[in-house]
This record gives sequence, structure tokens and C-alpha cells, in this order.
Amino acid sequence: AYRDGQQGIAASPSRALHYFLLAAGQKSGAAEYALSLLYASGAANGKPDMSTAMDWLAKAAEHVDQAALVE
Repeated sequence: AYRDGQQGIAASPSRALHYFLLAAGQKSGAAEYALSLLYASGAANGKPDMSTAMDWLAKAAEHVDQAALVE
């Protein structure tokens, strides 16, 4: 909701970043992927950071639920 501004909540990239980092700490592939998008778009720190985006994308690839991809 914070990333896109949903359900009556104003968009807040800094809050989205905070919560995605918490989820990534639990090895959530979905959160790691979302972090890669935030860094690639520049929403995470004001300018695109492809190096950090690729690091998060690599982590997401390690932790994604492969069974969920097939369904």
C-alpha cells in the first residue's frame, strides 16, 4: 500500500522501503524483488541504483518460492 498509495494510504516510498527491508530480512523473495524495483526506479534513494537493484534481484532469485511460480 505504501509503494503505490492504496486503500486510502498515501504513497510513501520511504515507508515502503522500510517494510520491504523488514520482509527481506526474513528472506522474502517477493520483498527482495520489490526492493530491486524500488532501487532500479530511483524511488528508494532519489536516483536509480542499478548495482543495488541487481543485488536485490539476485537475492530474490535465491529465495523465490519456486512452487508459486508454477501455479
